[in-house]
Amino acid sequence: MPYYVKTFEWHALLLNLKPVVFLEYGPGEEKSVKALAPVYAAHGLKYAYWNMRAEPLARYKDTRNRRSFCGLFLSRKTELIDRLIAAYQNDDTLRIGRLLGYPACCTEYMAGKLARDPEVGLCVSNNAMAAGLPVSPGAIKLYSPEMNFLSHYDGRISGRELLKLPAFARIFSKLFPFTLTDHLPCSLSCRKSAARGRLVSAVIKKADPGWHSEALDLNGSPVLYLDNFRFYILKGTGTFGEIKFSGIRFATETSSRLHLALKRAGKIRRLGRRIALFSGNTEIFSFNHEEKRPALLPFSRESAGAL
Repeated sequence: MPYYVKTFEWHALLLNLKPVVFLEYGPGEEKSVKALAPVYAAHGLKYAYWNMRAEPLARYKDTRNRRSFCGLFLSRKTELIDRLIAAYQNDDTLRIGRLLGYPACCTEYMAGKLARDPEVGLCVSNNAMAAGLPVSPGAIKLYSPEMNFLSHYDGRISGRELLKLPAFARIFSKLFPFTLTDHLPCSLSCRKSAARGRLVSAVIKKADPGWHSEALDLNGSPVLYLDNFRFYILKGTGTFGEIKFSGIRFATETSSRLHLALKRAGKIRRLGRRIALFSGNTEIFSFNHEEKRPALLPFSRESAGAL
């Protein structure tokens, strides 16, 4: 598998779940990317390169932080690559989603958001995982590793200079390679997204068990989630009201008072907007978050394939 291709997307392509894969890479990586052409051919794949510096795709014409990138398209059929390029040029969200293999319900959800608010671009908030869902015990099963899109970075990119944020760099380098999905689901209860994720995950588990185990650790652990760029993946188990944990798997930042408190704590409780951290039975830190629902997201390895 080429080093810069997400493991999930590569296997989804080989399983014919993705008609086309579209990848972006920096100009300094061009030689390495093109040197892997024999790998694509060995898997029966067609490929095409796109210089977005010379001819930016329509969606990215006003997005300075992505115009410097180049594009690589991979598919079993050249005509599918041509169709996807045309869809990008025409900014046709429905066709783009279909050619990338996303469930129709998820593509329609994204297209509806774009139609209502053209300024939203690709910056659809990942707090869909935190808002609008019931917090009943049965809803916990929705928080499976295959439905965790905190590491799906395209949900965070817009025309703003977000690539320069330290939190984005941490997310991109640590979480992005280990995602177990390739799109923003229309909801956590989307059965098509979950089934697709389970199928690809099962294949990866056989092909690369070490990678798969790391992906389950990162995507199947509870999260203290404040917003798209402030969240903490914890080693432990949780519910919507409490997480018990023994350490931090990943943090978007490491210098705040909250992070320092998390290093000392072993339990988090949420009551409305109030979050409290405990060491044993002693409360050591608390804060009121400005969002309506600061969220404890009860992701779990045991929830894999739950739907």
